[in-house]
Amino acid sequence: MPNLRQVGTHDTGFWDRENKIAADPKASAENLSVKEALSQAKSQKGAELVVIQEDGTANVHALQGQDGFASENKQILISELDRDPRSKQDLGKTPLAIDDKVAQAFGGKGAFLVDEKNNTTYLGEDVDVATPTSKLQEAEQFLKAPTQEKVNAAYAIAEDAGKPAHIDSAMGKNVLNQLQSNYRQGDQAAQDVSYLRPGDTQEKITALTVDLGRIAGQEAERTGQLNDQLKNRTADWQQANGEATQARDKALGQWNQAQRAEAGKVDQAARQLREARMPGVHATESQLKEAQGQSSQARSQYERAQSIRQQASNNVDALERLPASADNHLTQARRLEDNNREIQFQARTYTTVTLSQVRNDVRRVEREYDRTNYELQNERNKPPRPSSNNSSGDPFGNDPFNGGGNNVSSDPFGKDPFSGGGSGGSSNDPFGKDPFNGDGGGQNRDEN
Repeated sequence: MPNLRQVGTHDTGFWDRENKIAADPKASAENLSVKEALSQAKSQKGAELVVIQEDGTANVHALQGQDGFASENKQILISELDRDPRSKQDLGKTPLAIDDKVAQAFGGKGAFLVDEKNNTTYLGEDVDVATPTSKLQEAEQFLKAPTQEKVNAAYAIAEDAGKPAHIDSAMGKNVLNQLQSNYRQGDQAAQDVSYLRPGDTQEKITALTVDLGRIAGQEAERTGQLNDQLKNRTADWQQANGEATQARDKALGQWNQAQRAEAGKVDQAARQLREARMPGVHATESQLKEAQGQSSQARSQYERAQSIRQQASNNVDALERLPASADNHLTQARRLEDNNREIQFQARTYTTVTLSQVRNDVRRVEREYDRTNYELQNERNKPPRPSSNNSSGDPFGNDPFNGGGNNVSSDPFGKDPFSGGGSGGSSNDPFGKDPFNGDGGGQNRDEN
């Protein structure tokens, strides 16, 4: 079996090597009921792991112990399974350890172990602390949104815990809670109860659902009758109310018409009586109202005339302020004119001074140019440098102060131009003979 998945270990103690317990991730049988999966696992050789899926179906995975360097042939037996939550165990008695939540490793919700002797046990989510109570609690998880496969899985777990009747009572409580919240859900309750095994619980709850269904039917029938009565009475009331409303509206119209006629007669009689007591009173009142209207109109015209007069007064005040404003503008204009004149004078003065400085600079530059031109002309008028008898190889020619016989090759400073022309430079004095020692005396400065 390649690609095995470790699910536990087998270790008998210090002198024994720990062997891994592995399962084939590929199921040898799939989508079976838990009872069928357990039978399939028992029919196969070796140990098997039966994994219960979320929907209540089960898959069978083969288990095997992995040997080390030598074949040990260790068996996977439930009698050797570690069920003690304490960390320190007697490995000689319980060397087999299965990992917690082993079902989740295969995408399931619960798992059974079938050992090599075809004994079975429900492992539980936590193998070490699995008790009958915890197994029953896990079995109840399959009763939520129950199906036949889920209920069968719950029965299998409860049987392993030794209390299969617990499923009947737990399912009965769930159904009763549903009916208590809404007793009209008899069909769903009957379907959930049908998943249970035949027994007292199923019979009683089935009878209860039948009774509740009969009550719900009677209630529906009575409710229909009451709705029909309400509908008929409502129709009768609407018809009677319509007729009464029409009669009321007709009577109200007649009463309003009579009331208006009577009110007209009363007003006419009161007018005539008042006119008889005070002849011309109504005409006087009409004239008074007309005079009041004329008075109100005259008052409005007066108020409009007052507004026009006030506006005219404001305009006159504005016209009277115009000369003063014009004087202010004129004063500002004169001030601006004086400022412009001052600016023009400053600009003219600055221009004149600047122009005078520029002229002085021009005359200075012209003088310097004339002097430079004069010196350049003098340099050009000088005689050219002699170029003959330049036997010394001097690029500047022979020394013009050398009398013609002074060779710079014999003396690095040449002959003394004041030593005479015929004596030569044969003395020990590098500067020649003393020119003040006579002509041809031959006395050297070293000798004196």
